[in-house]
Amino acid sequence: MADATVEQLRSVPLFSSASEDELQALSTRARHVTFGPRETILTEGQPGNGLYVLLEGSADVIIDGVAHHQASAGDIVGEISMLGEGDATATVVSRAGLVALFLSHDDFAAAVQHHGAIALSVIRILVQRMHGDQVRLAAYNRTLLDYIDRVKQITDAAAAVEASIFQPVMLDEVAGRQDELGQLARVFQKMASEVEARERRLRQEVQRLRITIDQRRADEQVAAITDTDYFHELQRAADRLRSQRPGEG
Repeated sequence: MADATVEQLRSVPLFSSASEDELQALSTRARHVTFGPRETILTEGQPGNGLYVLLEGSADVIIDGVAHHQASAGDIVGEISMLGEGDATATVVSRAGLVALFLSHDDFAAAVQHHGAIALSVIRILVQRMHGDQVRLAAYNRTLLDYIDRVKQITDAAAAVEASIFQPVMLDEVAGRQDELGQLARVFQKMASEVEARERRLRQEVQRLRITIDQRRADEQVAAITDTDYFHELQRAADRLRSQRPGEG
């Protein structure tokens, strides 16, 4: 069993540069542990109890309730809380079952104290982890800034609707996204276009109504003149003039 554990440790990047004696020392301290499907290995905010070296299976690493990445065979989890003797910085949950080697803080500290190569490997992995976190954080910041910019485009479009200057093309870029923000932009475009069409029909109806009212007023004004006795007398006089023959007086 010890020889098998040595070979398992040797296959892990953390211990790949360790000597045979160092691996033997570690193997006497490490113990095999297994986890069932969706079983919690570490809980964020709770004290870490040691270092886990994944041998078989994989696990989800969750930070602040959001899946951060997936750990698989050869990866280690729990190293940060173990080295700092603090709380776990992430929740780790097995996916479809997991086999790992476990080293408690005391056992790992003793191995590092007597074997410098292991300490250097730990430092190297932590630096790589920090670099990876920085890259992911930079990518997240870019995504967040882009998202905020797209949200501003929607708020600008809302202001344009209020000012009656909205054009659907203003949201074409955001509407092309395949997420909730893109769906919101597409719904906004549709609603704004429907509102603009209703307002256009309303303006046309008001214009037709205004023409009808103006025509009716004109008719009323004409009727007010033509319905008077004076106007009727003028009509009769005009008729008499038209009926007289030339030369008659």
